[in-house]
Amino acid sequence: MKIAIIGSGISALTAARNLNNAGDVTIFDKSKGIGGRIATRRADPFAFDHGAQYFLIKNNNFESFVSPFIEKGVVKRWDAYFKEFEGGKVISERQWNESFAHYVGAPNMNAFCKSLAENLKIIKKTRIHQVIKSDNGLKLIDDKDTELGVFDWVVSTVPSRQAVDILPKNLNFIDEITSIKMSPCFTLMLGFEKDLNLGFDAAMIHNELISWASVNSSKPDRRANDFSLVIQSTNRWADKNLNLDKNSVISTMISEASGIINRDLNVAIHKEVHGWHFANAPKRDLGVFIDYDMKIAACGDWCMHGRVESAYLSGKETASKVLEALA
Repeated sequence: MKIAIIGSGISALTAARNLNNAGDVTIFDKSKGIGGRIATRRADPFAFDHGAQYFLIKNNNFESFVSPFIEKGVVKRWDAYFKEFEGGKVISERQWNESFAHYVGAPNMNAFCKSLAENLKIIKKTRIHQVIKSDNGLKLIDDKDTELGVFDWVVSTVPSRQAVDILPKNLNFIDEITSIKMSPCFTLMLGFEKDLNLGFDAAMIHNELISWASVNSSKPDRRANDFSLVIQSTNRWADKNLNLDKNSVISTMISEASGIINRDLNVAIHKEVHGWHFANAPKRDLGVFIDYDMKIAACGDWCMHGRVESAYLSGKETASKVLEALA
């Protein structure tokens, strides 16, 4: 039994770990690294978690799943001092603690995914262009028109728009996933020579073009002396400005953030921006799409709520349904 999984985020890694004993599982990812939006960008001496900023644990199954990684020290609690801004003013503030724990990978967000990926077969820097149903099974074709193999099952964990592009058009769920729109986001990464003493580690910003700011170097096991700041735009502003040149995005976001937190962020010695085309998705009840006749499934955080826990639950549910079909 050969199973192909497209993508290497939390959903993909969860599905692969659950299916690994049922057959020969291969993960394909277009990037040189793994993890999807559980991502870390390095610019020595700085490091930035430029995708997911943290995750919460609300589901009992997810809690059981994460617990061994907490024991290993790959996942740690981030007890940030948190503020909310609106209209240029602080409207609330509190200390995060164990009563409502926020977790991060350590020493970076991507470390969690790397630990999840241990003992899995992963082929990186390989972009899947097409999945074709044949008499022998499901053929995977890359963007160089190379056939990568024939598989009994294919699980796509890439964003809905990308899944529509590569999967067969006669799937029983193709219309539904075509209707799911994911929203973009810009992440601004700034590195400084010294601590800016902002008075917070993490901040949510309301009714501005930026929605989030955090001191990345305040997270557990980071290099605290290399002060780094991560700022994220709203989905709405990114949607309107996704084709704006990067320098304009950087200058606009720096200007906006400087006014809100009352610091001149132009003094940063490292400035970089990343545009996520598929960052968030609307909340849904369904965690997985599956066509039993075609033997193709699609899952991901976009199937539920665009959160790390949602990605795990969607990947786990997909694996369960595939295992049922194989029984």
